[in-house]
Amino acid sequence: MKIVINALSAKIGGGVTYFNNLLPALGGLDRDNEYLILLPPRSPVQISSLPENFKVIRSGRLTVSPLLRVIYEQLLLPFILIREKADLLYSPADTTTLASPCPIVLAMRNPALYTKIPLQWKGRDRIRSLVLSKLARLSARRADRIIFVSESSRREISARLSLDPGKTRAIHHGFGSGFRRKGDPIPKSKMPEFPPEYILSVSTIYWYKNYLALIRAYHSLISSHPEIRIPLVIVGGNADEAYSRKLTDYISRNNLSGRVILAGSIDYSWLADVYSRAKMFVFPSYLETFGHPSIEAMSSGIPVAAARTGVMEEILGDAAVYFDPANLKEMEEKIKLLLDDSNLRCRLVEKGIKRAKDFSWDKTARETLDVLFPRKK
Repeated sequence: MKIVINALSAKIGGGVTYFNNLLPALGGLDRDNEYLILLPPRSPVQISSLPENFKVIRSGRLTVSPLLRVIYEQLLLPFILIREKADLLYSPADTTTLASPCPIVLAMRNPALYTKIPLQWKGRDRIRSLVLSKLARLSARRADRIIFVSESSRREISARLSLDPGKTRAIHHGFGSGFRRKGDPIPKSKMPEFPPEYILSVSTIYWYKNYLALIRAYHSLISSHPEIRIPLVIVGGNADEAYSRKLTDYISRNNLSGRVILAGSIDYSWLADVYSRAKMFVFPSYLETFGHPSIEAMSSGIPVAAARTGVMEEILGDAAVYFDPANLKEMEEKIKLLLDDSNLRCRLVEKGIKRAKDFSWDKTARETLDVLFPRKK
């Protein structure tokens, strides 16, 4: 069979991580079928290690913006699928080609497109979100099979969109491949400057990552406990300019420069070192389909405090402490608890290392192949 994988969305953050890990794992398991990977220009997805049955198609500049990408997928991709005689289209980014001449497997991975929480996008970003949300719903109806990255999101989104449960499946993301461990070769790129110890959070900046609440809770903590000098470091690229300005404005107005550090995006090969210096990890996002950085944190041996949501409780289990993401006081209290209680930190570290071992990209790839090529009953 010939499978086309639409990776046009793989430009930043979790989408790149997904493809950088899933594609090699698929290649290690399946040398019989042919895979065509559709990538945008200058995509950071790594393709050099893929086997011979994986080929790459570059979309050129026709997909440099979200609008052009939608036009490309809906008007041009059907002809590419016909030309390539594709047997299956895998669309892992919530929307798909409605006029596809072949069956479709869709992955629904962006919680912001289905939430009941009022959108905080403004102007062009709000219009884009509304268009993608409508297109995602149409894509879900068109798809033959749908993958979710957590059981919690599968239940919630399936109920909201009235999806047939028989065509849906939850497949957790994996962990491990490409995450440098102690003793591995040092990357050639320069390690960014970081304090010797800090409170850490890692994720691409969007409004639903709830970083403003985290900064406010941290500000309240150090104001009421001046003896606490440990800084807060947030690592992640900026994908929401308006929300990012709110963060920088708050830091500036409250003289938090040096206490709250927005480190931006860093080379993935350095992340293990960034985690290893952290005293604790805080994940305040209230819209999440998986929360991959929390797995990285657990595997790195640091305690985790996370938003109390169905997804995070499913992924982290009893290896974390939880807080209401809308309750700044509770968030502050849980951060203070982990700073003060060394016994609790040790227990969470032990549980977290064990919990992280439950996730692997080989397992993700095997389960994905089961959906791409379902066995007849």
